[in-house]
Amino acid sequence: MPLALAFVDYYKAFDSVEINAVLNALASAGVATKYVELIANSNEGTYTTIQLFDKKLSIPIRKGVRQGDTISPKLFSTALEDAMRQLGWDEEHDWEDSTDIRGINIDGKVLTNLRFADDIVLFSSSTTELSSMLNDLDEVGKKIGLKMNVKKTQWMKNRFCDQGKVTLEGRDLQEVTSYIYLGREVNMVNDLQAEIGRRKRAGWAAFNSIKEVTSQLKDPKLRAHIFEASIIPAISYGTEVWPDTKKKMQPPYELPTAHWNVLSSAPLASSSGKKNRGAQTSVNYPKSGI
Repeated sequence: MPLALAFVDYYKAFDSVEINAVLNALASAGVATKYVELIANSNEGTYTTIQLFDKKLSIPIRKGVRQGDTISPKLFSTALEDAMRQLGWDEEHDWEDSTDIRGINIDGKVLTNLRFADDIVLFSSSTTELSSMLNDLDEVGKKIGLKMNVKKTQWMKNRFCDQGKVTLEGRDLQEVTSYIYLGREVNMVNDLQAEIGRRKRAGWAAFNSIKEVTSQLKDPKLRAHIFEASIIPAISYGTEVWPDTKKKMQPPYELPTAHWNVLSSAPLASSSGKKNRGAQTSVNYPKSGI
């Protein structure tokens, strides 16, 4: 199946979205008026202060959602969802009868995009259609204060797709063979070697951050607990969606091949504080994986 993906990057997305667009999107989504007014009041009259030597300069903040606020991703997503609804991509279509459908066919359903806050990937079956989708999304995005970063918006295609270019505002976008999306490296050939290497490096980075503490601990259970809480999440991030290329599961935990390749290189400290590759902890993992 021909497949082309575009990974969208916005200039300072959370700082650029218009407050009015957020409030209108909340109202359109049916959020109670009192909550919309509460959010409007919390963003009214806000400013930041910069001090130059002995002089303070107050700068009013008229756009954007607050960085670090737990509600900010939800507010941003609501505004973006409302804008993208204007495109009509998610409307019900009959794939067999319609010839003007964006996206790809997944068991008779249309898939046009995946979104996690401002991390967006678009799906298409041709480079021409992908270019059209990107430019349409850019137009509706500008209405709520968002502008795509042409230098960081990238795309990739599989070997069944045409050999055309993908453009945004008349400029060719960079084609890549792999991309880090939501913390995981993806590619069209489903090669996990690069991602396994990234997980190993993440595990060693997590280990080095706690090495000074663990090297002073004598209790093996406590050290195993710290290992499980700090290092296992780093080396196993996203592994639940890795495909298993071999039917035979690896002992002793019956983990898929790719999982075991990572876990077998998990960093540990010996009782003397030295690093031992391949050392095992007393942590009992479920047979179905982590």
